[in-house]
Amino acid sequence: RREVDLGILNSFSYVRLAPKGIVIPVCRRIIGKKNGNYQSYLIVRRDSHIDTYDDIRNKIFAFSDPNSTTGHLLPRMMLANHDILPEQDLYKSIFIGKHDSILYAVLNRTADVGAVASYIFENCEPEIKDGLRILDKSLPTPLGPLVVLAGVSQTLTEKIQQTLLSLNTDETGRKVLAHAGLDGFEIALDQDYDMVRKMASSLSILEGFKP
Repeated sequence: RREVDLGILNSFSYVRLAPKGIVIPVCRRIIGKKNGNYQSYLIVRRDSHIDTYDDIRNKIFAFSDPNSTTGHLLPRMMLANHDILPEQDLYKSIFIGKHDSILYAVLNRTADVGAVASYIFENCEPEIKDGLRILDKSLPTPLGPLVVLAGVSQTLTEKIQQTLLSLNTDETGRKVLAHAGLDGFEIALDQDYDMVRKMASSLSILEGFKP
């Protein structure tokens, strides 16, 4: 049922929808005055004795959401690269939902390790960050795109794209970006997300997805 014509998806959700021809990428966000990339951070308590991937075995690991890029896909890939399968090698894996909640779950010992988006961790309150440390960081991955439904006209799509790309060129636009916690937008292309497709395919978690 068509309820919206445009919205922002994370990278993992986008690559699962793109083959169905439902959405077209337009732009992606720039956060932290960098290009439109982000990372997954594996975090532990500052006083934790977890210092290597082997130390993660038989521990409780907090993911955010099954459809999350930095909260599920990337950390699963990081674990797999070290021969750790959540279903076999962890004491328990839990899905908490919001990335902010993962910070607290690790702090209050609900989980031993958590996976959060880099910009969430970097922008959290100092007193929270001081109680945590980063165990590892994923490779930079493109932020998910702002997309339009395939039925939206090319003229309107191009107008939306140009409006977003030009937001940081005047004071009013910069205020809008600041209110949203963004530094700008850059063009997003479908091929930008090939690395995400490759990871999802290697983990066999693209199949069977239904929007």
